[in-house]
Amino acid sequence: MPEYKVWYFNVKALGEPLRFLLSYGGLPFEDIRVTREEWPALKPSMPMGQMPILEVDGKRVHQSLAMCRYLAKQVGLVGADAWEDLQIDTVVDTVNDFRLKIAVVSYEPDDNVKQEKLVTLNNEVIPFYLEKLDDIAKENGGYLALGKLTWADFYFTAILDYLNYLTKTDLIANHENLKAVVNHVLEQESIKSWIEKRPKTESMPMGQMPVLEVDGRRVHQSLAMCRYVAKQIKLAGNDAIEDLQIDSIVDTINDFRLSKWTTWADVYFAGILDYLNYLTKQDLLGDYENLRNVVAGVLGNENVAAYIRKRPITEV
Repeated sequence: MPEYKVWYFNVKALGEPLRFLLSYGGLPFEDIRVTREEWPALKPSMPMGQMPILEVDGKRVHQSLAMCRYLAKQVGLVGADAWEDLQIDTVVDTVNDFRLKIAVVSYEPDDNVKQEKLVTLNNEVIPFYLEKLDDIAKENGGYLALGKLTWADFYFTAILDYLNYLTKTDLIANHENLKAVVNHVLEQESIKSWIEKRPKTESMPMGQMPVLEVDGRRVHQSLAMCRYVAKQIKLAGNDAIEDLQIDSIVDTINDFRLSKWTTWADVYFAGILDYLNYLTKQDLLGDYENLRNVVAGVLGNENVAAYIRKRPITEV
């Protein structure tokens, strides 16, 4: 029997479908939960620098749906032929589209833009997808495809907690057919056993890093965190217009120099430059003297220089 390992953060989210499928099939696996402290060192060794990762006999692969499809074949949750597999894939891709539409709003760093997007998400997108998926479940007798248990049911059920977390609601509260889908999965003895023994997940927002923790409260989204910290250390603008100018530079990352004084746009650019150089395997600033001046202005700051001297040595 192959040796399976699942690499992911200590959250359900995109790692849980893999854990559900392995548990359903009775396939022993090592559930590796990466901490926020461990992730920076592990990231370069991961395909595409991301998780979840499925490791099979020492070989690591990525892409959530591809991994789920592979495991579904191992545990008998696929179709009997290409046409049946197409029906399953169609539903899974629809569920994944639904997830992405929710996630893109949840991850929106600009609160004003986010509030506008939430109106469309809550009034149009979510009702549309739930109605369609509920109709599919009704047509299939409480399953999402083929009128029987398939990996489409497992994928939907396994990520439902994550979607509920993002939307801060019980998405299927008024959808009896989708409730039947979830019940068909959760009533499996192997899934009951997994749920009983799985670790309690940490409160890592969105299952991603970096995370800024302030007085025990954790927040995510790099730019939002940088914007907050910039305000605390007086690297923001004096009013909304100046903040807009700074934000436009950070967001577009095409014109990094805003004014004659240092702002957090400069700090952000200088802070990620080593990483960009590492990814591209070159000195991106080679012939760009003005950008070199931006970096020099940041690195010349006594506090930044002191931090660089004492920070741990890392590859990236």
